[in-house]
Amino acid sequence: VEIVEQIKKVMNFLDSYSSFSNKVLLDKSIDSIFQTFRLYPIEEIFVGFNGGKDAVAVTFLTLMALQRFVCFQLDIAWPAERITVEMETMYYDLKKELNFLYLEIDKEFPEVIEFIKTVKDSEKIKIVSAKGDIKSSLEKLINEGKKVKAVILGVRKGDPYTDELETFTPSSNNWPPFMRVFPILRWNYYEVWEYLIHFNFPYCKLYDQGYTSLGNTENTIPNPHLYDKENDIYQKPWKLKDPNLERAGRIKSKMQGKSQTNYASQITLTLKYLAEATSFSQGRLYSKFKTSEPAFQALNLYTLNPADPSFGACSPSSNFGYTFSLSFSILITDLVKLFIKLHEQPVVGFALSFT
Repeated sequence: VEIVEQIKKVMNFLDSYSSFSNKVLLDKSIDSIFQTFRLYPIEEIFVGFNGGKDAVAVTFLTLMALQRFVCFQLDIAWPAERITVEMETMYYDLKKELNFLYLEIDKEFPEVIEFIKTVKDSEKIKIVSAKGDIKSSLEKLINEGKKVKAVILGVRKGDPYTDELETFTPSSNNWPPFMRVFPILRWNYYEVWEYLIHFNFPYCKLYDQGYTSLGNTENTIPNPHLYDKENDIYQKPWKLKDPNLERAGRIKSKMQGKSQTNYASQITLTLKYLAEATSFSQGRLYSKFKTSEPAFQALNLYTLNPADPSFGACSPSSNFGYTFSLSFSILITDLVKLFIKLHEQPVVGFALSFT
């Protein structure tokens, strides 16, 4: 019964195949994974799965490609018109051999952990968990006796360090030798969401709460560009008007010498250190800020560009995180007002220097 239910899921995916608007793009992505299955043993292939939208897209593309591979092995046309016992058995057996790699991170969203478990249970996939970055994790797996011939990853052009990548790109010289496969390398933000929605695939519920890119609980906030002031809600992630703002909810962890990716992130970090310098807890302010639409509206009042000289600069402080130097006095006033509004009580002091 379990085998039948699992194969029916993939066959149901394929019911929507003919109506997908960009079949050329879809077929190329499925084919890249299908060719990976032809070239390498299934048990030596790893699929990166961190719970984010791109990883979800790659996960289900992989399952679709696995169905195609089963049809290829049995000399059946794909998409298959009907399910056979032989197909059921082969698909189920092969899927059990496939490795889905989850890299555990500090400060992970509980919603992401919950979602990964949900997908694991519903799709009956094997999750291999590891701590550390992908390089050290793969090295550890290899040292433990695992064979790693190919790693399928949900990386897209525009992500960091993607300029030189192709769909099939061997690992770098200082890495263990394996083939990196990037099936959605040339997909854009909207195409990822079109795929997930068209095929009715699940995704982490954080994306319904204003998030467009997921890091961890300390460096990610809802994307302010999705906030609908009139209705006091966050729009769906595919409603983002500018795909270049996909990471607008990310906060950089190291500020010195680096411009912020967006103004909202700059203000968030400022408030974070203001909280550290007062008698109020940083956690309370941060969690309240993340769910406070009025705070985002206050941010929208500011039109300064972080690269503007009037915005000032920041430098390390031996006592309190960072010292911010700003020459735009009205910004300081409004920032303090916003801080008071969030806490609904007066600020007791600052450990920051404003000039």
